[in-house]
Amino acid sequence: MNIVSNNIKNFNASDTVNFYVKFDNLIDNSLYTCKVFFINSSNKIEFTCAEDNIDLSKFNLNLTIAQTQNLIYGTYDVYIKLTKDDSSYSDTVQLKTIKINQNILTISASADITHAQKTLKILEDLIENKISTSDVQSYSIAGRSISKMNFSEILKWRDYYKKEVESQNSIKKYGKNVENKIRIDYIGKGWK
Repeated sequence: MNIVSNNIKNFNASDTVNFYVKFDNLIDNSLYTCKVFFINSSNKIEFTCAEDNIDLSKFNLNLTIAQTQNLIYGTYDVYIKLTKDDSSYSDTVQLKTIKINQNILTISASADITHAQKTLKILEDLIENKISTSDVQSYSIAGRSISKMNFSEILKWRDYYKKEVESQNSIKKYGKNVENKIRIDYIGKGWK
């Protein structure tokens, strides 16, 4: 059987990952087991896919933060193994090469990661519900209180830190602040 489509791509350690693999000529996925292997020179990581209940030629790989947080970052070859449960069929196919990136929040302080980059990652994880939060919006203990940011405040701060990271990347790339604008006026037949 051939793989006709998939959405396996690069991801970060500590991300929630949802991939699928679709096969041609597969009529009933309940008769098969599908495994995904991420392999490089020093690691072999194996996950079993779940059967898709709607498309019987498809399998899903849904990884939680807990499953990806300890993955060792690097470049991996991705293999798909499809095995019929009665052992009458088995095939392994090298699919592609992907990169598992290091979780920006666990990079050591000596790495070239700025406060803005780390804060942006936290805010984006909050927006994507990758960080669990309780339903309590504020606390008050012994006359002191603390409140969580609401969603619009999180979006505002995400936009602020996104611009900050873009500015830092521009400075790093071009060696100066490229966001300064130069105004040129054209009057009549000549430049002013």
